[in-house]
Amino acid sequence: MCCSGGKVQLPNLEPYPESLHSLLTHQDPLSEYFVSTIRKYNGCFQMTSFGAKEIKEGNFMPIFKVQGQVYHRMAGDHQKPSFLQIYFMGDDHREKDIRCGIYPGIKPELISQLQKSLHEHNKYIMDFNAAIDSVPKNQKEFKVVINAERKPFGEHKGRFNAPQTKEVAVVIVGQEFEKRDIVLNCRDGTLNILY
Repeated sequence: MCCSGGKVQLPNLEPYPESLHSLLTHQDPLSEYFVSTIRKYNGCFQMTSFGAKEIKEGNFMPIFKVQGQVYHRMAGDHQKPSFLQIYFMGDDHREKDIRCGIYPGIKPELISQLQKSLHEHNKYIMDFNAAIDSVPKNQKEFKVVINAERKPFGEHKGRFNAPQTKEVAVVIVGQEFEKRDIVLNCRDGTLNILY
């Protein structure tokens, strides 16, 4: 593979978990089935949906092309959990049942195996779970308030702009930062000002 004549050096990938390795290298009784249906299983474990207008040209095309805006969707509040939300339900059986309902005919034992491996080895899932565990258990809802008038001196003027579209921001409780102007509006009506 050419990467600007060898100027770009990519780091080696971390070895993947043994359970996934055995599935992909035909060392597991379910390997043949898994490889032939891998897109369904990938869909069961995706963290967001991918949406775009796909350009399909005639014959075989080994390139995936999109036109226009690329977007991701997630379920809103009070909807059936989907995508990333499924990872944090706290109940492995319910998590497995929801994933099994996404595509008919997938094998629950394979979903359990992949789910366990992801929870044990995926850095994003482990970080999200650690962040969730750091939130006080009695805290049910937070609200983020952005004060557009207060911007840190010396920072790029556009860095702290208020969102203009439906953007998502995440504040992880317990991380240490410099002073910030964030107010958490708890469901019980109390306000917590973070500095």
